[in-house]
Amino acid sequence: LFNQMEREGLEVNDVTFLSLLYACSHCGLKDKGMEFFTLMVEKYGLEPRLEHYTCVVDLLGRSGCLEEAEAFIRSMPVKADAVIWKTLLSACKIHKNADMAKRIAEEVHRIDPEDSASYVLLSNIQASAKRWQDVSDVRKAMRDRRVKKEPGISWLEIRDQVHQFCISDKSHPQSMEIDRYLKELTFEMKLRGYVPDTSSVLHDMDVEEKEYNLAHHSEKLAIAFALMNTPECVPIRVMKNLRVCSDCHVAIKYISEIKNREIIVRDASRFHHFKNGQCSCGDYW
Repeated sequence: LFNQMEREGLEVNDVTFLSLLYACSHCGLKDKGMEFFTLMVEKYGLEPRLEHYTCVVDLLGRSGCLEEAEAFIRSMPVKADAVIWKTLLSACKIHKNADMAKRIAEEVHRIDPEDSASYVLLSNIQASAKRWQDVSDVRKAMRDRRVKKEPGISWLEIRDQVHQFCISDKSHPQSMEIDRYLKELTFEMKLRGYVPDTSSVLHDMDVEEKEYNLAHHSEKLAIAFALMNTPECVPIRVMKNLRVCSDCHVAIKYISEIKNREIIVRDASRFHHFKNGQCSCGDYW
């Protein structure tokens, strides 16, 4: 579309380039994204806003260029906010860089000491690295600063009634049936090649406990309930207040293929449209 705009002489602006940078970031096109950033400044004379710099950091971070992304933040002419540092912190999680994560989290907390998401993200990164003392230190810091973690909640509407779920939820009237259904579904997923990503479970517990914890994330409970209570031809639409975790993202792809269902999950970042074992985000969520 951008190439067509150029050919037809249509005016481009800073929003045009924001869209391009975002698209490149989520498709893993690092070089192309940096090319667009240079084009924006040198050819079109547009002054990048903080949102553009954040997209570039996301682009570099997802591509594994963490040091380059940090240097980019420290050298940019506008003042960094908590969001741009959290973007790099998310990249540290993707690439399992626990040492850098600790340093970057300090930058977030310096700007916004009450941002619960950054504490949770740092805790997740340290847990993945099995640095349990560091996990304990993060939790202590949260307690000392009275920062509370927002619980993950998923909900959906069926026949004009909203059904809400949280992790390992037993409050729903059909909780026992949902539990059995998920157990059978997980078994079928494993036959297809699904391997639970236990690294995304925070707690220092055995593998079986971690797998149980993963199987009962709120979005999985909501999807299982929907599969049990809706006709096979109807798409499933679930909302979640936080980002979908990496394990759930993989699991829902398997579920969409096994059950031949369209599953749309709207999390804190974007819409994920699962169909035939694929997701619309291209796995760069």
